[in-house]
Amino acid sequence: MLKYYLSNTLRAIALFYISFPITYPILIGFWFHIPASKLLTLSLSPIYWFVVILAVVSGFGMLNAKRWSWYVFFVSSCLIIYENAYIASTHGGNQYSLFAFLITLLFTAWFVFRVGKELQVPYMYPKIKWWESDPNKKLSLPVRVIRNHQESEGEILDLGISGCFIKSVADYDLDEAVSIRFVLFGYDIFCEGNIVWKAMSAVTHPKGVGMRFKGLDKHTKRKLKICCKRLSGLDVYKNISSPIVDNKTNKLLGTTSTNGS
Repeated sequence: MLKYYLSNTLRAIALFYISFPITYPILIGFWFHIPASKLLTLSLSPIYWFVVILAVVSGFGMLNAKRWSWYVFFVSSCLIIYENAYIASTHGGNQYSLFAFLITLLFTAWFVFRVGKELQVPYMYPKIKWWESDPNKKLSLPVRVIRNHQESEGEILDLGISGCFIKSVADYDLDEAVSIRFVLFGYDIFCEGNIVWKAMSAVTHPKGVGMRFKGLDKHTKRKLKICCKRLSGLDVYKNISSPIVDNKTNKLLGTTSTNGS
């Protein structure tokens, strides 16, 4: 179900790799000033078509958020770098071929970083959530989860602007639509979204689900930004829990903890 939550950037990279049989010759011809006759000769090379086919396969895999797509994408990107280096050294007719190769190297490295950040983490490092890039703090915050017009209790352990992790004994389905309501720093916050990650009860992390918010109005987004900003400014210490208290009502809203971050 992760394919429904891919960012536009990752989709664009995937489509670029799918279109490699067309875009790659055009780009290397432009960057390295290779005439059409040499491009035709180059396109007959087995290693050239191996790189192209691998890129296309990785593009389709990324577009469907397949587990194996990260590995294929990484290998194809490494081969693309090698192919570019070979082309620059043997076929490049441009005196700035080295500079052009460095530019393509930077673009490919950025692709690897961007794809790895979004696609690799949910599969290979389940303790690192996809919303970790948001300003967040570890919490212990009561929350009401609404599903199919029924409410259940849970506990938010990790909150970001894009989503949260909810500790819960209830069973949820991937891509299930749920709503949550909680109070933090005096703000009554209601969010809708979908379940995109599940964690079973274990020593390293409790049983719960990762929820990604969607369709939030600007007022809810503003509340979340304010809360996350205030949480990031709290003075917390390693392995110590600190109370979250509303300054206006002196009401205990939850606790924060950190692992030294």
